[in-house]
Amino acid sequence: MDGLLAINKPIGISSAECVSQVQRALSRTSIWKNEYQRLLQTEKSPQMLKKLRRTKGRIKIGHGGTLDLQASGVLVLGINRGTKKLQDYLLSTKTYETVALLGCSTDTYDMEGRLIKIGEDPSNFTNEQIEQVLQQFKGTIKQMPPLYSALKMNGKPLYEYARSGKSLPRDIQVRTATISALEMTEGMVWDHEYPLPHTKADKGMIHFEEVLRERLQKAQQDQLKEDEENENENKNENGKPSLKRSASDDRETKRPALDPAVEPDNTTNDENQIEVPETVDIPFKCPVVKLSATVSSGVYIRSLVNEIGYTLGTEAFISKLTRTRCKQWELGKNVFELDRIANEPEEQWLDEVLETLKQSME
Repeated sequence: MDGLLAINKPIGISSAECVSQVQRALSRTSIWKNEYQRLLQTEKSPQMLKKLRRTKGRIKIGHGGTLDLQASGVLVLGINRGTKKLQDYLLSTKTYETVALLGCSTDTYDMEGRLIKIGEDPSNFTNEQIEQVLQQFKGTIKQMPPLYSALKMNGKPLYEYARSGKSLPRDIQVRTATISALEMTEGMVWDHEYPLPHTKADKGMIHFEEVLRERLQKAQQDQLKEDEENENENKNENGKPSLKRSASDDRETKRPALDPAVEPDNTTNDENQIEVPETVDIPFKCPVVKLSATVSSGVYIRSLVNEIGYTLGTEAFISKLTRTRCKQWELGKNVFELDRIANEPEEQWLDEVLETLKQSME
């Protein structure tokens, strides 16, 4: 029993729990129990025999790219020798569909977080303006991973630092990301059931997010200057003018620069920013838009949506996120439902799983 398969991870469980449920289901199948006993009887290496016994009959399994707790969609699993192929999926491009809520932001960049900031009333924007903003994010961009993420620092996930309130041992590093496709699949919808944040983040978290945003903006400016210099060099070589925007043409930001060493007060001259009240009361309706994005490995869709909202002139966070494709695995085509494997009798799915595993190793 070796190979790859893909599971549609439901909302509300971790990727690790999804893997565990499939592992338990496969480990109790008759075909694996027989194979495990055969391996115990035929293995000649004492070291390998010890490793087999240590598993207590649990099948070897891993996954090819974590999905957030509140995200759903394609989770590629490797079984036994199939785990050696998972690196290809960790590094592959992936496609996501997301529902983005416009008008405010949260500390987790999704619907589970606490309110960070209220932006400009989205009724001042049009779908055409949103489309124009999306164009700016196609290609290679700079991205700041969210604090609430599984990205590790000194062996500990960032979200553990966030939840404990402990200081980070060093700065979160801006990373390069590639967005190969990004489009709005449905324009602004004002009547919806997606929730707004109901609690407010503390001042320390709000300040921290402002510092992260400024560091990202500096990295973006540096990249624009570098691109401009490269374009000027190319112009000198072939005599053709540059078509890329220059650093001086970067999007206007009316928000004041923040000195990370200074704790911000509650006053600002920013005409677009509304002071966050002690109790959450957003003074306008917040629409949602649906987006589809195909991105490189390591891209955080939550960070992408957060930055899209800011670039538009307001704030934004994710209300729903689904990974629809990872290489050849695509929802609705060749992806198994978790409930089917975890809870239905093996007679109803095992043959199909075995055939999928076999084909993945050919």
